[in-house]
Amino acid sequence: AHYLKVKVTKISDLKPIAKKINLISSDTEFGEFELNLKAQLNKLFSDLKSKNFQIDAMMNFVNTSIYIKDSKNQYLKANNAFMELLSSELENIEGTIDENIFNQSDAEKNSARDLKVMKTKERLILEDYTPNTRKKKYCRMIKTPILDKEHNCVGLVSTFVDITEQKEKEFTQNLFHDSLLNHDKYGLILKELS
Repeated sequence: AHYLKVKVTKISDLKPIAKKINLISSDTEFGEFELNLKAQLNKLFSDLKSKNFQIDAMMNFVNTSIYIKDSKNQYLKANNAFMELLSSELENIEGTIDENIFNQSDAEKNSARDLKVMKTKERLILEDYTPNTRKKKYCRMIKTPILDKEHNCVGLVSTFVDITEQKEKEFTQNLFHDSLLNHDKYGLILKELS
């Protein structure tokens, strides 16, 4: 097999190459080739737009924060819930890194976790404060590597499910439980509520 390295900025740049490899023999054939290529490219872009629309629809169907990153730890896509979590003026997250959207501490923590998942190729499930909420919200994070056919990590998908209410109930229950176990020497005093 032979490979040609060619810079192509417009379809007509392919004409000398197409002639050289006997793909076409005349300018008329190149015109047909160009039309066919344009039609195929238009279909490809249309299919990509459709697929992109479908992915956006699926990601925004749930009220769970979701984002996708590439292997360079840059954001490729995020759903509306994640963008609302950021509460910033950022309109397009593509190509952005954590340091541009979170405070330094949250950015370092989130990046480190994402890089670990991509390096180990193992899913990470944990509960922690939701980034960018000043430790007011709690979430269950699931970070899953995206692997290609050769088992190379090409990115990850991360979700944040809000469990703040659940954590507040657990805290209250634990506080009550601890007060029962750690009451003073006089025991508990029950008071009738009127």
